[in-house]
Amino acid sequence: MSRFELPSYEGVAKGSEIYKEIVGERANIRREALAIVTDLILNNQDDFEGVVIDAAKCLLPQNRTETKMKLNAKTREVYDMFDRPGRKVGEDILWEDYKYGRHEMKGFCKDMIRKPDVADRKWVSFDPIKGFYKLEKIGSEPPRNWMGFVPPYKQI
Repeated sequence: MSRFELPSYEGVAKGSEIYKEIVGERANIRREALAIVTDLILNNQDDFEGVVIDAAKCLLPQNRTETKMKLNAKTREVYDMFDRPGRKVGEDILWEDYKYGRHEMKGFCKDMIRKPDVADRKWVSFDPIKGFYKLEKIGSEPPRNWMGFVPPYKQI
């Protein structure tokens, strides 16, 4: 086990004392790792052995790439409406049946690109004049002439 391995707070209630201790411990480990990497860069050393590599891995945002879409029953129904490219869903239906307005759908459409596995991304566009959301494409690459949200490409 590396001294820079971050403790997990999975299964711990947010706001509890244990959760706060784990968050503080994670912050301290990251600060220590950052100090080592900064010291290495500033002193121009060529020592890239175990401690430095472990410290660098600790600083990478690896946990953020593992997010998955967690859908309740209502959200799952909306997600499943966009089942094939070309499918259109009216904003009036989304509002009347699910109370999803433009603000909620903006975040939801962004989540359908950002959170699923890369191959399962759903690229949904919105036409504010006609009031329709349209599934443009399912897949890793954005559709041609896409002007919406594009997630950053991370290399870990």
